[in-house]
Amino acid sequence: MLPPRAAFEIGFTRLAAWRHGLAVLEPAAAPPALAALHADLATPLRACGLPLERGALRAHVTLAREAAGFDAAAWSGTLRWPVCAYSLVHSHPALGYRRLRDYPLDPG
Repeated sequence: MLPPRAAFEIGFTRLAAWRHGLAVLEPAAAPPALAALHADLATPLRACGLPLERGALRAHVTLAREAAGFDAAAWSGTLRWPVCAYSLVHSHPALGYRRLRDYPLDPG
């Protein structure tokens, strides 16, 4: 069981081009609350035998695929994203994403 976590907000401020033609929005830095939740989830995921991604947490919102050549400088501003829950999601290459369960955060 994970410790209770308070809801939080992520401010996405940067448009970026990632490998394979992905256009994403990124925060300047992951909020401490997101980093703590990410760390808390590692133990039960390992206990289930699930592999963890290597490298640092890269919070982002994918805006488009196959978007090579877009103008990343065209974005200015902040997209404020309130985080009030997290979800267990099954990803299948042919079928897409299916949300299996939601875990609400404490509204504070």
